[in-house]
Amino acid sequence: MRDFVFLHHRVLSQKGNEMMAKIIVAMKCEAGESPIVIHSPAPPAKVYVVLGSLALKMFFPEASGTPGQWISLPNGSEALITYSPEYILRFQDGAPAQVDAKRKMWASLKGVMSRFSR
Repeated sequence: MRDFVFLHHRVLSQKGNEMMAKIIVAMKCEAGESPIVIHSPAPPAKVYVVLGSLALKMFFPEASGTPGQWISLPNGSEALITYSPEYILRFQDGAPAQVDAKRKMWASLKGVMSRFSR
């Protein structure tokens, strides 16, 4: 069982992949340790990092929540809901909305990192 995996509802764009690669490096991980899963069902993990509301609906249709929120799952795992990289990339580079979403995403990912100090 992995410590955590990222869940997304579809294949990421090239820029989305680049953003996730930077995030994975910043989290002091390697892609193989914390893969981005795009097909349901989710593989076993202690924590799921759900990238966006569409991924939440696809992987955990009975769950609800907002970015930055932790939820408990019936299987005993936890899930952190955060923004999809594709959502963040919709905004113009440096726009206040993009900066705010990136800041909130990183703040929530720090919570994952604190659970699995690397």
